[in-house]
This record gives sequence, C-alpha cells and structure tokens, in this order.
Amino acid sequence: MRKRRLLVLIPLTASSFLATNSSSSSAGSNLCPANRVCIYSDNNWVGLLGFRAAKLGIANVSAGANDKTDSWENKTATDARWYYDTNGGGNCHTMARNTERANLAWGPSDELSSWATNGRCS
Repeated sequence: MRKRRLLVLIPLTASSFLATNSSSSSAGSNLCPANRVCIYSDNNWVGLLGFRAAKLGIANVSAGANDKTDSWENKTATDARWYYDTNGGGNCHTMARNTERANLAWGPSDELSSWATNGRCS
C-alpha cells in the first residue's frame, strides 16, 4: 500500500509580517526606558547596546556597539535616524517616532555606526 503525504501550507497574514518589521513600541523590550531610542545587538530587542533621549544630534556609537545593531526601538515622540558610517556618514535610515524594528535582516543588519535622535533622514 502506498502512503500519501499531505502538505499543509499556512498562509502568512499581513499582520504577522508587520509584527516582525515595524509596529507600535509597546511590543518591544522592557530594557528600553520610556522616552528613549534604543539599539540592540540581536533580533527581537535582545542585547541592549545603548539608548539616547530625544532631540540629540549625531553621535558615534562605542567601538563595542559599532556594526552590531540587529533591532531598535524608538519610544519617543521625535523621529530619529542612524547611519552606516561614523559622524553621520553613509546611508541614513529613519527610526520613526513611537515605532520599532525587531529584525534588520530584512534590511541593513549590523551596519549602524552613528545615530541622532533629533529628526528623520532628509
């Protein structure tokens, strides 16, 4: 007797896709203090690398945090941004106010070298 195999496909919904990319900051980590922008070394807000208050200009991350970021949270009412290179050089990525990103594998993982919390990319 020949056995049949059944292949079950589970469709992904739009909401499950959005949950892994960008959504309300309430879903993120409890490591990030209120009213701060936080960066993490691993997906899903694990390994806090640092945090900053809103409205601060460009700053380089520490040598230990350079090119390590895989997720972030912006728990402020101000847009923030990060750059591939030190001193605000290279590609710029906006971290919109009150949003988060759980996994940068969909984009530029391990590239953050500098950041600012006083506005979005121009």
